[in-house]
Amino acid sequence: MVKHINLWKYREELTEEQKAAVRQGMKEAFEALPGKIPGMVSCVIRTELGPKSNADCMMECTFESMEALEAYRGNPLHMEIAVSKVRPYTIDRLGVDYEEQ
Repeated sequence: MVKHINLWKYREELTEEQKAAVRQGMKEAFEALPGKIPGMVSCVIRTELGPKSNADCMMECTFESMEALEAYRGNPLHMEIAVSKVRPYTIDRLGVDYEEQ
């Protein structure tokens, strides 16, 4: 199995109400992907991060293989979420991928 983790920082100009709406939209969209994208086993969006966190939102996905992860990156369903629900509202993203042992 392969883990894919992203951390996002929201744009500073967003109000708390806007951030809440963005969090909900990302959560609903990403968590609906397993079963629609081949090789994607699970996807969880974490929005209630600790007060000392350097990020506003975290995504943790599990894929069957690195090949499945690579296919996900170009999948139109994933790209639609990235373009409409993530990129307009974020200023920074960190990502980590690793194979579970």
